[in-house]
Amino acid sequence: MNPQHMLEHLSTLDVAALVVMGLLALRGMGKGAIAELSGLMAWIGAALCSVRFGAPLLNAVGRSLSPGLVREPLFEPLGLLAVFVLFLILWQMVAARCAQGLRAVLPGSANTLLGALIGAGQGFALLVGLAWLASRLAPAWLESHLQATDALMGWIMEGVGWVNHHLAG
Repeated sequence: MNPQHMLEHLSTLDVAALVVMGLLALRGMGKGAIAELSGLMAWIGAALCSVRFGAPLLNAVGRSLSPGLVREPLFEPLGLLAVFVLFLILWQMVAARCAQGLRAVLPGSANTLLGALIGAGQGFALLVGLAWLASRLAPAWLESHLQATDALMGWIMEGVGWVNHHLAG
């Protein structure tokens, strides 16, 4: 199969998506799978702890603050953001210790290759998230640009459908 013929089917959005995924794959190669997974563990742990403990912690802190400050419209969102950041710092410290212990387990080349795959997966997830956001904010623009594409953006839009299905359910 002629590689030039394969490139004819790629739209501008497909090429941009491949560039994003390629750059994140290179970043993943540089960091390695263990660092990528430990970072992912920190973000997931911080999100779960914030969802579970954010409101109770905010209520406990709110009792020691002035009632006027607690009634401010930005108190809750900024407070929850602060709780998330604190949990993220805590989980990053835990993840760094776990990663330090696991570096001896995974050989360098396997760590690099798996890091590239994880980075490409992160790129795909980022593109699905951006396409989902575009489908919410500018659906007409997204539809007009997707008519000419049938390669990678088709998979990304399937990911958007998966996200919509799980957010609705």
